[in-house]
Amino acid sequence: MSFFDFFRKGSKPSDTPAPSAPPKPEHRSCVQDGNKTAPDGPDLPIPDAITEIARIVTFGDETVLRETSALADIQKYCAEHERWLTDSMLDPSTDPVRLQWLALIHILETHHYVCERDWKDEKEDFVYFFSNLKGVKAYNLTIDPDWFSEQESIPEWCSILKEKWSAQDCFAAVFDIDSDSYVLFPCSGNDFAKLQPLGKRFPEGFFIVEK
Repeated sequence: MSFFDFFRKGSKPSDTPAPSAPPKPEHRSCVQDGNKTAPDGPDLPIPDAITEIARIVTFGDETVLRETSALADIQKYCAEHERWLTDSMLDPSTDPVRLQWLALIHILETHHYVCERDWKDEKEDFVYFFSNLKGVKAYNLTIDPDWFSEQESIPEWCSILKEKWSAQDCFAAVFDIDSDSYVLFPCSGNDFAKLQPLGKRFPEGFFIVEK
């Protein structure tokens, strides 16, 4: 079960097969203090990196930015969101930077900016959940179910999206959670170039789905 599997058990779209596990970028060790700078990046504090990631992915959604600001004190956030911690099979002893990364994703999924899909996702569910992400509308993108084959899987479907969206320089990007599932969101090439260095502050980071 993936960290965010419980989101898929709710009603559509808020709150499920073809083989091909997501590619994994090289992982980095993370720092132990949630307010320090992680390796491989400039001197930008982790809370500031979280704010900037949320700003880019949500196009400046003030509600999300207010919620993600609470992640600066991740232990307090966990104490106030015990249900999320339990459902995600995490505990407060988990590395604070990893907790901040996963909590950020939780907030973004709650507000429909990302969707977590199993690597064996069915076409109908993939199209439904991805189509309902706010970024699809913000980038003025379209998703036609007829583009995809039931026999294919997320890497093939995302490759098709990259081709169809090439005129807008957009594609499906991923928050890596070191899992066999994909935390997907639509992204432009320009925004992804901004997200990549910010992702290096965290254990996993971002990647683009490749066929």
